[in-house]
Amino acid sequence: MVDLVNENNVERYEETYKSGTNHLYPNENIVRLVKWFFKGGGDGRVLDYGFGPGENLMHLLRLGYLCEGIEVSKHAIELVENKLGKYPEFKEKVNLYLLNNDQLRLPFDDNSLDYILSNQVMYFLADEEKIIMLLNEFKRILKPNGRLIITMMSRLNNYCMKGTEIKPNIYKYEDKRNGNLNYVYIIQDEGHARDLFSMFNIQEIGWFDNYYCGASGHHWVILLSNLK
Repeated sequence: MVDLVNENNVERYEETYKSGTNHLYPNENIVRLVKWFFKGGGDGRVLDYGFGPGENLMHLLRLGYLCEGIEVSKHAIELVENKLGKYPEFKEKVNLYLLNNDQLRLPFDDNSLDYILSNQVMYFLADEEKIIMLLNEFKRILKPNGRLIITMMSRLNNYCMKGTEIKPNIYKYEDKRNGNLNYVYIIQDEGHARDLFSMFNIQEIGWFDNYYCGASGHHWVILLSNLK
């Protein structure tokens, strides 16, 4: 059975957020993309899929959006709930959900969301069938003309360049800092991205990159709208 979770990653995520990983500031690229592609006005309902420590979710709340957040880690949810406890004004504007291993659908009605953000998350599914299943769920829950910002690893990322291909587009990479084994799905080129996201209207395919301390963080930026 294909579900929406890579269960091999859940234990690692739990350990990561239990150990105190905590980003305080939103991703600079996401700040810019939300302002430009979501128009940044704070109107509408947005899903942050795979919110992690919640820095981008908190940014969306500060802008005025109604927010939904999904995670596979209970510890990530606890971390963000503690952050939210300091801002009572956000209490009625956000809902957090735990995605279970056997879950086949996202907990939202059809055509109920205006925007979806998924930053540096989906490639950890490490399975094209799971990714396509998730994209079809995104399509279901987004309103007509709803917009998505999705970032995906490229072949210029360390996970690919210093990893090992174990299946087409699936790479295994050992993080030397902590010994963790990571399995990721790599987007090879723009044509590959267009094929994978063909169920949406592709507004733009761009990229962002950083290179320092011997690590390359190249990611594709996929900007999409929902045609029904």
